[in-house]
Amino acid sequence: MLSRKRLRLIAIVWMICLTVVSLQPYRPRGESHSEAHRILHVIAFGVPALMLLALARGLKQQWAAALTIVCLALAIETAQHLIYGNTFEWWDVRDDVIGLLIAVLLNRWKPCRAGC
Repeated sequence: MLSRKRLRLIAIVWMICLTVVSLQPYRPRGESHSEAHRILHVIAFGVPALMLLALARGLKQQWAAALTIVCLALAIETAQHLIYGNTFEWWDVRDDVIGLLIAVLLNRWKPCRAGC
C-alpha cells in the first residue's frame, strides 16, 4: 500500500518523465502512426490518471485530475508543434484522452484511494 505522499510523488515524477521523453529531439521515422505508439499513449497517460484519481477526494478533485491529464496532453503536443514545427498531433491527444477515460472507468468500477 502506498501513502498519499508517495503516490503523489510517483505521479509527479511520472508526468515529468513523460514530458521530458515526449520533448526530446529524437523522433523515429514512421513510429508516430504505429499501433504500438497509440498503445503507449494510452498507457502513458492512463497510468498517471489512475494515480491522480486515487489521490482525489470527491468529485471536484476527480474532475481536476482529469483536466490535469487533458491539459498535460495538450501542452506536450503544443510544445512539440512549436519546437519541432510538425503538425499538431490531435490523434495523440485522442489516444491520451482514451487512456484517461479507461482510468476513469477503472476507478468507477474498482475505486482505489491512496492511504486506504
